Amino acid sequence: MFTIEVKKKGKDEEFSFKNVLETAKVIHNGCYGGKAKIMEIMKVYEDSYIDRCYCERCGAKSEEFLLFNAQPDMIRTAIDGQERKITEEVRVIQRT
Repeated sequence: MFTIEVKKKGKDEEFSFKNVLETAKVIHNGCYGGKAKIMEIMKVYEDSYIDRCYCERCGAKSEEFLLFNAQPDMIRTAIDGQERKITEEVRVIQRT
């Protein structure tokens, strides 16, 4: 399981998805918090890529997902703090 921690945002705070993504922290829970990152694998549309999480410690990789489709879940989690699943292997939580 990979966890994407997004920074808390206020309901009236002005921000972009790019800002949420730039301040996100990705960890691999399988090796107890190994530093991970989101890798772009292939460009699908103009601003959309097929991505996967990759652990820099143990080399584990998540299943592929469209980061473009994950935007609403990541933004809502940044605002309301609710944990959401992007895939079976990737979840997003709020970092306070």
